[in-house]
Amino acid sequence: MNVKNFLKLTFAIIFLGVANVSWSQMATEGYDDYGSFASDPIELEKETSEIFGRFFQTGLHLGTGIFTGNLGTAYAPGFLAKFKFVFYFDKMWGTEIGTGFGTNQGLYNRSKTQSEIDLQVSMNWVPVYFGFRFGFDPDELARGFSMMNPYISAQAELIFRSETTVGNPVITDLTADQQVKFGPGATFTSSSVGFNIGAGIEFDVYKKKVLLGMDLRFHVPLWSDRAERFGLLGRDGNIFAITGLATYNY
Repeated sequence: MNVKNFLKLTFAIIFLGVANVSWSQMATEGYDDYGSFASDPIELEKETSEIFGRFFQTGLHLGTGIFTGNLGTAYAPGFLAKFKFVFYFDKMWGTEIGTGFGTNQGLYNRSKTQSEIDLQVSMNWVPVYFGFRFGFDPDELARGFSMMNPYISAQAELIFRSETTVGNPVITDLTADQQVKFGPGATFTSSSVGFNIGAGIEFDVYKKKVLLGMDLRFHVPLWSDRAERFGLLGRDGNIFAITGLATYNY
C-alpha cells in the first residue's frame, strides 16, 4: 500500500469514528432532555411558559360601579360583578371578552330636579364587551413593576339596562311618555353601545397560576335617552368601575 492510499484510509477511519461519537452524544442528549420533560410535566409546563408566555386567563371581578354626570347625581354607587376570558397571542398582546352584572339605586326628587317629582328607581345593567389587552412584558420591567403584572385594555361594549320603579312615585311633572315608563311598578328596559378603557395590576400568589389584583375601568355608553330630562336633571352619564379581581392562568 502506497502512502497516498494509507492516508486516505486513515482519514476515513478517523472521520467515521468522530461522526459516530458525535451522533451518539446528540442522540443521548436529545433522549435525556425529552425524558426529563416526560417524567416531570411541571418542568415541561414551566419551560413552555418561559418560552411562549401566557395562553389563557379567566378572571372574576367584584367591586362597585359609580355613575358620573347627571346619572351620577340620581344614582348611588352600587354592586358590580364581572367575568372575563383572555386569550393571549404572545407574551404581551391578547384579546378579551367578558360580561357582568351591576345594580344601582336611584332617586329623583325635588332637590335634584326642581320639579314635582319623587321617584325611586332600581337599575340593573349588564355589560357585554370584546376588545384587546396589552400586558407589559415582565422581563422588560423593573422588578417592582414586574411583580405587579400591569396591563391596559380597551373594548367595544354593549350595555343592557333595566330600571324598575319602587313604591308609589310622584311623577306629576314628568311628560306623558315618562309617566308610562316610570309609573307605579313599571319596568323600563333599554340598551346602549359604547366602549370602555382601563388598566389593572395582578400579583402572583400561586406559581403564576393564581393572581389577585385590581382593575380600574371607565365605561362610555351612548344612552339612547341621554338628552331626556327629569325637570332640570338630565339622563346622561358614564360609569367608573373599581373592582378587585382573581385571575387563573392556564
